[in-house]
Order: sequence, then C-alpha cells, then structure tokens
Amino acid sequence: MRGVTIELPAAAAAKLAELNLQRDAALDAMRSCAQRANNLPRDGADQLRSRLAQERDRFAERHQMFSRVVNKLHQWISELRLPPGAVLEVAAPPAVRLKASETIVVALANVRIQIADIQAQIAAVRRLPLTRASELAAIRAHLARLPVRPRLVFDVRGNASITFLDDIPTMGSVLGLLAHLLGAEEITAALARDLAAEPVGAVSPLEREAQIDALAAKLYALEQTEQSLIDGAAAEGVEVAYRADCDPRCVLGVAVVRAPSASAA
Repeated sequence: MRGVTIELPAAAAAKLAELNLQRDAALDAMRSCAQRANNLPRDGADQLRSRLAQERDRFAERHQMFSRVVNKLHQWISELRLPPGAVLEVAAPPAVRLKASETIVVALANVRIQIADIQAQIAAVRRLPLTRASELAAIRAHLARLPVRPRLVFDVRGNASITFLDDIPTMGSVLGLLAHLLGAEEITAALARDLAAEPVGAVSPLEREAQIDALAAKLYALEQTEQSLIDGAAAEGVEVAYRADCDPRCVLGVAVVRAPSASAA
C-alpha cells in the first residue's frame, strides 16, 4: 500500500547518500567545465576549449550514470514491500582476491561477462516451451477461473429462465457456459487438438522456476562480487561505471532476511 516507508540500515543509507553526492558532484563539475569553456576568448585557446569540452562530456556521462543508479535505488526502496517477519539487514560483501597481474578493471570486465552469460541463460529458460501436461493443466485452470455460470430462475407461474452474471455475452461467458454444460475435460480436449506436438526440452512451470531460481542465485553472487570490485576501484580512485540493470540489493549492500524471533533473542 502507499505511504509505507522502508528504513535502510545505517550503512546502506550512507551508501545511498554517497551516490547522491557523487551524482551532484558530477553535475557541478560538468557545469563548471561548460562555464569555463564559454568564458574563454573566441580567438585562441582552442586546445583548452577542446579539453574542457571533453571533461564536460565525461562529467555529463558520469552524472547520467549516477542519476540512473540513484533513481533505480529510490524506486526500489519505494516499491519494496517486505513479507511478514522480514527485515532489511546489511549483507557483508564477499572478499575478492585478484589474480596475479590482474587489475580491478580487468576483473570487473570478466565478472560482467559472466553476469551477461547468466542473464542470457535466464532469458533462454524463460523461453522454454511447456510440456503438454502443463498446457492441459493451464487450460483447465483457465476454465475453472471463468466466473460465468448460468443460474436457473422460476417465476410464480412456473416458467423457467436462465440468467448470467454478465449482461452482455462475451467470449469468456460463452466458453464458461460450454464448460458448465459439456464439462471442462471435453472443452480441454477440444482445445488441445490445436496444440502442436510437445517439443524437445519442454519443461513444467515448476521445473522452469527451479532453473531460474538456481541461475538467479548465481547471478546474485556475481553481482555481489561486481559491487565489491566497484567499491575497491572507488577506494583506489579508479572511475568505473555502474550497469543500468544493477541489483539494488548489491549496490546498497542489503539483504531481505527473516527477523529473529523474540524467543531466539
């Protein structure tokens, strides 16, 4: 519901404030470069004007990147609805050890290649076709959800009439009437005649969700590693960009966990 405010842990709130600060600093630097370039004399100073224009564009890119990240984080916080008994806690970032002669930038690029690969695998799993049994179960569930059922009404003279919940017949009401009169199994069998043969590699919804959950766990671990590398680069003064589809939990360093019970405390 609207109006619910999620309180971030202190470390996550500080991280969000730091990202806001970097966004505003990039905006100030961009404006400063633009103003200095505009104040240069028209004759001469072309090399300095070109350098200032490059710096202005670099800071503009940086400002856009931080704006995307900050907006994404604020949207995630505003839309977050914790399940009963769950709280936000600080998630300790994994310790990352660089390989010999490997820089943070190279390690970050390698991790992002793995992230892209897992994302592609998740997309491929979502496109997997359903098994015939799952398709038939989906048809039966759809027929069961149709709200239209005929109701017999007898007046004082003994005349019968049939009424429906919907005044205007729709395709759903017609299908609901057929399912009620002929039976859901008969309608399911009739509709299944148009289904194609079950393709190789078809899965059930539960199997699909299980594969996606396993891949999502790997993706989350990789994004935690990515954030550790980003934080390490920032500590060394190396500028790196955030991905547009970064995980807000990893950026803020939080996780949704079940609150400890009073007895455990």
